[in-house]
Amino acid sequence: MIQVSKIVEYLIFVSCTIIILLITLDRNLFLLAPPYAVTAYSMIFERRVKFSKTSSVLVSYIAVIVVTTILHFAFGRSEFSLALSIILMSAFISFTKFSHPPVIALAIFSYFTNNIFSFIITTLVILAIIFLFTALTRFIIPSN
Repeated sequence: MIQVSKIVEYLIFVSCTIIILLITLDRNLFLLAPPYAVTAYSMIFERRVKFSKTSSVLVSYIAVIVVTTILHFAFGRSEFSLALSIILMSAFISFTKFSHPPVIALAIFSYFTNNIFSFIITTLVILAIIFLFTALTRFIIPSN
């Protein structure tokens, strides 16, 4: 039998993902939806694991915004810049306590956007939405 809490978590996740899709489609950044959805899933369903800690997600997302923005401005949307972004983000999540693997995908997908500022704003808005839905989940289904 499926637990009621799993159904509630699933409904919260689906609601969050629909909002993520609507925002990314509206901003023509739908390729960014996969890493955002993985973050939402991990924070809602797997909120007790290392990769889903609020601090890990927040710091990793800020790091990917800073790294990709600097590299976009320094080297443009080039293969070198993309490779350097992947190397820096994978090193960041490997060697700090702020590990959240979906930011590697987010770094890659940031190179498919034509506007880095739209990427930054969209990422911050969606991060706030994910945190809101995560807080809702924790309010409705407290941790043991």
